[in-house]
Amino acid sequence: MIKHYQSVQFNIALIEDCTPEDRHILQEKFDINQYVFDYIDDEYELSRAELMGNEAQALFVMRFPTNDPFTAQPLTILLDHHQLFLFVFHHMDTLTQYIKNTIRDYNDNSINFILKLIFHISAEYIKLCTSLSQNIKQIEQTTNRLTQHSNIENFQRIILIDRQILGIKTDILDNLRCVTDIKEAEPDDIRTLPSVDRQLLHRTHIETQQASRMVRILNERTTQLREVYDHLLANRLNNIMRFLTVWSLLFSIPNIISSFYGMNIHLPFAHFRYIWVILFLIPVIVIWIGYTYLKHNYTTK
Repeated sequence: MIKHYQSVQFNIALIEDCTPEDRHILQEKFDINQYVFDYIDDEYELSRAELMGNEAQALFVMRFPTNDPFTAQPLTILLDHHQLFLFVFHHMDTLTQYIKNTIRDYNDNSINFILKLIFHISAEYIKLCTSLSQNIKQIEQTTNRLTQHSNIENFQRIILIDRQILGIKTDILDNLRCVTDIKEAEPDDIRTLPSVDRQLLHRTHIETQQASRMVRILNERTTQLREVYDHLLANRLNNIMRFLTVWSLLFSIPNIISSFYGMNIHLPFAHFRYIWVILFLIPVIVIWIGYTYLKHNYTTK
């Protein structure tokens, strides 16, 4: 679906989920090169910036977090003189809405608009990192009052958060590399930009670097938390195995005594009237002695 917007200095075409019909219209009306559509069709395209020697033509691809917490999709930006093409996917609702809101009464140039989009993408990743940081903090606060259920539940939450961090870490690093390429473009290209755009480019670079640092710190925190919960679960498993081993050893004593007196041979006290009481008390006493001994000698305090 192609939607056209017009600002004071340039025109915008917003294409959501580019179809073959949309591609045909764009090729016929705007003579867009075929290689551009190769970037558009690939949902896994990495971030990139291709500057065509001046600000009249440029191609940018930036990764943006979608509604699915584990995936991101590319925003493809094509600048051709005074015409700006924005290619988005249907899962990028927040970005699409931001574009529509920003287009209204927009008075700056197209480069400024592109930089604002890239800055917004970096800001969205920072919001996502902040949300993940709060989730990690909640898990850290419950570490001192854990139960069996909370152990398993928090461990599952850590795994999900870690998966999400690994995904956005790659996307943020790709975006940072793209912004760095723009910032380190030909000096003549940068000097021709207005001072406002140069400042915005500098802020965008700093914002993307901050997102990169945040996701790296989050990755370290989740790694440490995962190691802590690995040790907790391993200790709990060791305690369970020790409990089962001790009690299986203790309860083998009555079985030995009852098996011994269950044989069809003459045994001491076999005809004694209260032998059943003795056979009951002896295992109980032996179990209590064994339990006390194991508790004092093999239980860590």
